Amino acid sequence: MIITLENVGMIVIWLGIITMIVGVIVALEQEKIVRMLAYHSVSQMGYVIMGIGVAAYLGFEGAMGFAGALYHMINHGLFKALLFMVAAAVFFKTKEKNMYRLGGLYKQMPFTAAVGLIAVLGITGMPFFNGFASKSILHHAIIESYEYGHPVFRYAEYMFTLVSAGTAASFIKLYSKVFLGYSNDKYRHVKETYGFGTLAMAILAFFIIIGIFPNVLMDLFIIPAAHQLSYDNYFINNYLGDMTFFNVVDLSGMITVYGLGLLIYWVGMKYNLFHLHLPKQFDPESDFYTPIYEKSGQSIKRALDMIEQFISNSDVFIYGTMLLVIITLLLNYV
Repeated sequence: MIITLENVGMIVIWLGIITMIVGVIVALEQEKIVRMLAYHSVSQMGYVIMGIGVAAYLGFEGAMGFAGALYHMINHGLFKALLFMVAAAVFFKTKEKNMYRLGGLYKQMPFTAAVGLIAVLGITGMPFFNGFASKSILHHAIIESYEYGHPVFRYAEYMFTLVSAGTAASFIKLYSKVFLGYSNDKYRHVKETYGFGTLAMAILAFFIIIGIFPNVLMDLFIIPAAHQLSYDNYFINNYLGDMTFFNVVDLSGMITVYGLGLLIYWVGMKYNLFHLHLPKQFDPESDFYTPIYEKSGQSIKRALDMIEQFISNSDVFIYGTMLLVIITLLLNYV
């Protein structure tokens, strides 16, 4: 069997879709804020991998996948950095990692709640925030994969929409549990402080909001980068150049995503589906392993924490390596 760039691209697309699905499902089940954000990094890298797969699969006509993957890498760095900073601000003031033990913090931490909302709207793809543009491009890319390629990718588009809805559901849960609702008496006296970290959060929030001008980044950086590769110039100029992001189809698509997200959130909370845990024998942090930890010290737990940290941090390595491999294949393909 001859391995072609098209075959590699097809495999990479499905790897990206699987990564998106697994990441968002595991993220939905998390109670700890940082863990949820870490698993969402895995899911968001699935978007990027899928885009790279489309770029490879469609070859000369794969500019949409390349543009979406590159754009989403940039956007992910912005809203995920802000989300982790928000999580850190909440933890430093409350010393609490579990979102279910918080609530009503918008009163004590109004600035953190405001920039946190901006970051949430960014990662869920709300129109006029940065994530909307890159997710729209990636959505167009997966549509092109079945219009110009194999019809099986129609199912990949359905999965893309469901994952986006799952992302919306998990961040509705996160924001409502941390900042909305009734305040926990334990944290009524929490006071927000301001410093250089506040300025950094404001700057990140600003760049997320300027998603209202998505063509700026496209015209200044992404389209010129696409022209440097082997993609069809006609395809780039007519599909990426002066791309209209705020059109009826894409905007109405987000209504579907948020509607499904609200439904997933409601069903999950009503039927307690966001607390499905593995059997205690498979959870290294359960009380089942306490005697072992006490006898062997904390060395095993530290090793497990290192593995989890490696998994959480490996997303950058994974998509960076994938991008390098695909670009190398594209250059060899010319």
